[in-house]
Amino acid sequence: MLESSIYIDQKRMDDALASAEASVAADDTFADGYVALGVIRQERKEFSDAIAAYRRYLELAPQGVYAPTIEKQLDRLKQETGGGNKAG
Repeated sequence: MLESSIYIDQKRMDDALASAEASVAADDTFADGYVALGVIRQERKEFSDAIAAYRRYLELAPQGVYAPTIEKQLDRLKQETGGGNKAG
């Protein structure tokens, strides 16, 4: 996830996405990888995919360090997208 975080900071979203996708492909139980995917997808205005990534994080780490923030972000995205059914 560190690599994708660096790319996010540099606004290199295609590289960030590739890195985050590779991290969860290598280990689909790597919860933090789904945080990165959610952030990247949200930044790319791919809201349905962002919501799915955030939900997966919460499935894997309901008490995780990012869980409270992710729950708030999910609520915000759902409100902004009319329930989370819009794609970018």
